[in-house]
Amino acid sequence: MNTPRFDTIECTRIRLQLNEYISGELPPEISTGVTKHLEICEPCSRELERRIQVRNSLRRAFKALPVPGSLAAKVRGQLSDPKPSFFWLHNVNRLAVALPGLAILVVAFLTTGL
Repeated sequence: MNTPRFDTIECTRIRLQLNEYISGELPPEISTGVTKHLEICEPCSRELERRIQVRNSLRRAFKALPVPGSLAAKVRGQLSDPKPSFFWLHNVNRLAVALPGLAILVVAFLTTGL
């Protein structure tokens, strides 16, 4: 590794992307840039290793915890349940009730001149 570039703007940008880098969630062109930076920046490489160790420790700790059967079943049920593509669709009935009420209030406001 060459000269450390700790606390530069580039290091700050890289560190903000490290979790996604570890998870493989970055687009290839950004991931390549992170890799190149890590090859020349020892402090950022150490930070990457520290985060990988923390992630692995957390995984081991959570694997050791038993998951209640009822929770696992509930999560599986919610994952398999089809959801509307728009989050507001399940509130259409509420919207259908609220809009006429709002229209009445607007008309009353406009006609009374308040």
